[in-house]
Amino acid sequence: MDSPPPLVLCREEVDEQWISGVLKKKNNKNNEI
Repeated sequence: MDSPPPLVLCREEVDEQWISGVLKKKNNKNNEI
């Protein structure tokens, strides 16, 4: 698991970007299989 990014942007924006990034990583792993 990657640690969340530093709190530079608004907390909600960071969470959304981090979650979307994690989902993209999961989707990429699923596509590789």
